[in-house]
Amino acid sequence: MKIHIIVLFFLSSSMGLFAQPKKNNFYNGISSLLNGKYETLISSKIGSEYESKVKIGLQKIINDNIVVDASYINYLNTYDYSFRTTILKNRLDASKIPIKLYYKTAIIVQSNREVIFGANDKLKFLHQFYINYNIRSSTIIILEPIFIHQNLEKTKLEPKGYPWDFFFVGLGINHKINTDFVITGQFFNQIINEKLTDKYLKYGYEINLKYIKKRMSYNFSLSNLGHLSNIGLLEDMGLKNVNSLKIGLQITHQLEINLKNEKD
Repeated sequence: MKIHIIVLFFLSSSMGLFAQPKKNNFYNGISSLLNGKYETLISSKIGSEYESKVKIGLQKIINDNIVVDASYINYLNTYDYSFRTTILKNRLDASKIPIKLYYKTAIIVQSNREVIFGANDKLKFLHQFYINYNIRSSTIIILEPIFIHQNLEKTKLEPKGYPWDFFFVGLGINHKINTDFVITGQFFNQIINEKLTDKYLKYGYEINLKYIKKRMSYNFSLSNLGHLSNIGLLEDMGLKNVNSLKIGLQITHQLEINLKNEKD
């Protein structure tokens, strides 16, 4: 009910706002906030278990250094929010070293996940680094150290930090075939203590072919990883051992909003 009231208030305010834009600085603030480059996407994966997963997302490119995105995945009614930024960009550019560093963090809420200890069990957190090395203008090697924390409340159980903290390392290659096609390959390894368990899937892979046409791109993938959120490695490798082939399709559309500010 509160949500509906907020929406109605926003709509009624907006009607008045747009009716007299020159008298309301709020319009300029909103237009400045909305202006920028965006990517919308819809993606899906299906495997031999015939359980398809669908993701709908929106990404905003704030500037050359910062990207934020929000998405919804039908699996466990999941909401995924992330933030990515460059690291030491000016220094690396000045040194002319063909390396780019990125940091990404994400908060994931799985609304329909079974509660084990408390409501906060539905939360998960990700920290991820990207080290991109440009072999040539068309080819990039990517190293990805990844840490994922599963937010189970009673973390005093032994062994300490398990199974709440998961570590992965990824190695990828991104090759631009021509202006229309890009092929990527990724390989992931889970760093685990063999004394704790050997039932988890330790290796993950994904091969992706992207076709780019103006502002649209179409991605076709083959992988043994089926989940679509930022913590997909945890779901596929950390908690299960499902090694079946998954087929994926993603459609991305780029758009730009450029609202003009009104003068008083």
